[in-house]
Amino acid sequence: MFQLIQKPDDSLAWNLIAFGERHPANERTRNVYERAHKRLHGRYP
Repeated sequence: MFQLIQKPDDSLAWNLIAFGERHPANERTRNVYERAHKRLHGRYP
């Protein structure tokens, strides 16, 4: 998501706000690469 901001010197700039799945803290949870593989191929590797 982009956000247009005005800086203190009155110039304009774009801020990029990115978000998505994070790496799990629990080691028993499937990692983001395995979950992405399932989304693409319909099964876990």
